[in-house]
Amino acid sequence: LFEVFMDTIVICTLTATSILTTGVLTSQPELTGAQLSLSAFSITLGGAGTVILSLGLSLFAFSTILGWYWYGETALVYLCGPGMIKPFKIVWIVLVVLGGWGGAGILANLWDLSDTLNGLMAIPNLIGLLLLTKELKRLTADFDSKIKSGELRK
Repeated sequence: LFEVFMDTIVICTLTATSILTTGVLTSQPELTGAQLSLSAFSITLGGAGTVILSLGLSLFAFSTILGWYWYGETALVYLCGPGMIKPFKIVWIVLVVLGGWGGAGILANLWDLSDTLNGLMAIPNLIGLLLLTKELKRLTADFDSKIKSGELRK
């Protein structure tokens, strides 16, 4: 919960405020993404802005790699059993190294693929929600009855 608040509210607000108040969006229209943020932070915070943004991006990238690894491993163990962990680790490490060495063109394609696959995850999730509607109704009714009987407090 802290990470979501820190990332979404604090970091995004600071970045947007820096970009909008410095005018880099209009004075340097060729900049996008991290370069745009770096320019804005450099103007507002000087040399410290570059260090802060670089450190933040590095930590975000590292935590994202670890988080997505954990999600992938957990899903793989659920679907295929623990015997697939070692091959998954090897493939993951190779892909992380290739992503780091790949250059901007390959990284852009990887991000497009990642965005597409993450978007497509809505399909099985929506199917799962529809299939579990009766279970959700049953659990909600059970919860409401426990609240009314005093077994649970609000």
